[in-house]
Amino acid sequence: MSKVFKVFIVTILKLVFVLNCFSQNLIQNPEFDEYEVYYDNNRNIVYHPQNWLYNIDSKSHPLYFSTDRFLNQEIRDKFHPDGKLIYQGDTINYIGLPILPNSGIFYSKLSVSLFESENYNLLIDIRPLGSCNCLTDLIVYFYESISDSIEIAELVLEIPESLSFKNVFNNWITLETEYIASGKEKYLIIGTKDSNKYIKCINSNSSKYDCRRRYDNGLANYRINYGIDNVSLYKIDKLKSIMDSLKINDSFILENIYFKFEKAKLNENSYPILLKLFEYLESSKTVKIEIQGHTDNVGSKEFNDTLSFNRAKTVGNYLVENGISENRICFAGYGYEKPISSNDNEAGRQLNRRVEIKLLEK
Repeated sequence: MSKVFKVFIVTILKLVFVLNCFSQNLIQNPEFDEYEVYYDNNRNIVYHPQNWLYNIDSKSHPLYFSTDRFLNQEIRDKFHPDGKLIYQGDTINYIGLPILPNSGIFYSKLSVSLFESENYNLLIDIRPLGSCNCLTDLIVYFYESISDSIEIAELVLEIPESLSFKNVFNNWITLETEYIASGKEKYLIIGTKDSNKYIKCINSNSSKYDCRRRYDNGLANYRINYGIDNVSLYKIDKLKSIMDSLKINDSFILENIYFKFEKAKLNENSYPILLKLFEYLESSKTVKIEIQGHTDNVGSKEFNDTLSFNRAKTVGNYLVENGISENRICFAGYGYEKPISSNDNEAGRQLNRRVEIKLLEK
């Protein structure tokens, strides 16, 4: 087998793997339906959701709710709020998360690490358990390593403004957020041990989180436990969503395109987004686009006009070389004629150095 053919095969396999991740939930045992039963060192029976661990150093999960666990009289009386299970559709397996006054966490390793600069959608179903007297948003984390507690990102999944206190207390609701990965994320942590973060959240908008049911005015008497179910993490094709929403003559900035300084040569970090643009055009045969280059105002007008055109053409050449018809692509270089920010500072100039895609035909 020739070296070129081997490289081709590896490239194709990588592409298939990446595309498959768009439809794959990267959370293992996302509905907590898979669990194991065993006895701990004290001969207590333990029901443990597979792939999930509790408070970093503990395998057993005291707030795992399932039918089998519920039927165990001792466990039911100890841990199940109101001595009952809260159904989620046809399933009855979920995890309880203590929020306040005591805060806990649980976590799982992702099925694959996240890809750098890719967009992901995280969705988690919640419902208050027991005698909660207020609400709060849900805090989660991405970690690279559990043992070293290396935090990559903190995310807040907000309760929608449109949902009332009663809506949330009587139904399972879905919280969601989008996230751009750094490429180091390997674990998802649900919850935080820092109870002050929840208290700050509640105090920031008392009407939204409806504290009227609190028993007194002391902060220590906030009481919240959430049931957690249906945890989903999917890669999303942001570029496709943007392109599909465009009207004729609309344009958008093609993010994550990088060139060598004062050159039209692409940096290697530009290829992931170019691959997505190619895939979109390959699947949308009637779409025609104009690729527009823009610069800041450093240097002469002639230099910037030429540089912006050449950079636009470089992007177009990548698409053509990979099989997109030349008839579907044209180029324009506007130099510094169309700034979107001030050229008086570096932050503004950086925004002005950009590539835009204009939709000509759908």
